[in-house]
Amino acid sequence: SDSYDALTWRRREPNGAGLRLALTYLSSTQDDSYQALLAPGLYLPLGYQDTEADRIDLEFEQRLAAAEDWRFLWGLGARYDRIRSDLFLVRHGGEVSAWTGRAVVSAEWRPLERLVANLNALTEFHEVADTYTSPRLGLNWRFAEHQALRASVSRNYRVFSVGEQLADYPLNLSDGTYLGHLVRSTGPGLDPERLDSVELGYLVEWPARRLSLDLTLFQEEMRDEWAELEDPLGTAIYSDEGGRWTTRGLEAQLQFKPDRETLLFGSYAYAQTDGWEYTRTDADGNRHDRQALNDTTPRHTFALQVSRNFNPGWQTSAAVYHISDMRWLGEGGSVDAYT
Repeated sequence: SDSYDALTWRRREPNGAGLRLALTYLSSTQDDSYQALLAPGLYLPLGYQDTEADRIDLEFEQRLAAAEDWRFLWGLGARYDRIRSDLFLVRHGGEVSAWTGRAVVSAEWRPLERLVANLNALTEFHEVADTYTSPRLGLNWRFAEHQALRASVSRNYRVFSVGEQLADYPLNLSDGTYLGHLVRSTGPGLDPERLDSVELGYLVEWPARRLSLDLTLFQEEMRDEWAELEDPLGTAIYSDEGGRWTTRGLEAQLQFKPDRETLLFGSYAYAQTDGWEYTRTDADGNRHDRQALNDTTPRHTFALQVSRNFNPGWQTSAAVYHISDMRWLGEGGSVDAYT
């Protein structure tokens, strides 16, 4: 079961400046625990989703008054996470918690009438990890009427949660006999996943024909991927620097409105992934046995949608999708192309 509560206060000024203060609370409970009876009076406690989690998040944001050629926003945030599990967090007494802080800045600068630059940065401070900053730079240039080029480059970090950093799930019989470990993490202090992205886009519009075309070339590079390794005893080892992959591709979107009530939308994506990840580790923690990730992204994805509005307040739509062969990671498998 899950519950979510939020309280938000805003103040807006006529000149575009403003403040926002938000407090949120999230609670989640998952319990599939059970007892595997082995003999009279002897059982093995089991359960893969035996957790209770609480999260409190406080966020402050200030938007400064916009000038003629720039806009600026900054903010601060703090988050407290607490996780309880009698099975997954045994080494830590069944409960772990951690604070996370963050600071964000976002600036928009218009040096020319048709050129806009955006700079964003998010810095996160972690109790169970180091401090990391994720920056992004974007440019948008309307070089001609109804035509624009855009480019962006970014680096994003995903720091593993306190539960991922400190997981510890031993298999103990009800009489205290230790059988081994089901899950063990090598944290805290795991290095985060790092995703570097580069994107180049082109947008052209034909207003008289109610037609637009959006093209995007992209490249994403994942480094220090999250690792779930199997050791010689069958234990799942949570760790960092588990692998790397690069995905390059093209996306195209075509939109056509023959009249005010009808929309035709088509999209196509081509993607190619090259990379690998470790799957096993020996008793000394040395990693081995890689699996390729080249088939984990569908090479071709296509969608076509038609929708029409009817009065009063009715809408009908039809769509067709196609995804080429791919392979799901984890407990998944190969999936044939389907439409």
